[in-house]
Amino acid sequence: MLINGIHIFFLIPPVILILLALAIGFWRFSKRGAKSAGTSVVRIFVYGGFALFVLFMVWLGIYYAGGGH
Repeated sequence: MLINGIHIFFLIPPVILILLALAIGFWRFSKRGAKSAGTSVVRIFVYGGFALFVLFMVWLGIYYAGGGH
């Protein structure tokens, strides 16, 4: 399924990452304050973004190892 030319496979993981970061941020803000919430959100974006990057590179490697298009 394509949304404006972008496959949904590439849209779902970043959207989940953003929603997870917001949910954890709000939860941490209510429990420990703004500094803790900000730190948690930044950590989720950095570590989650790196994990998505690694998974994307693995997917590309498998895709092109199989002949590409």
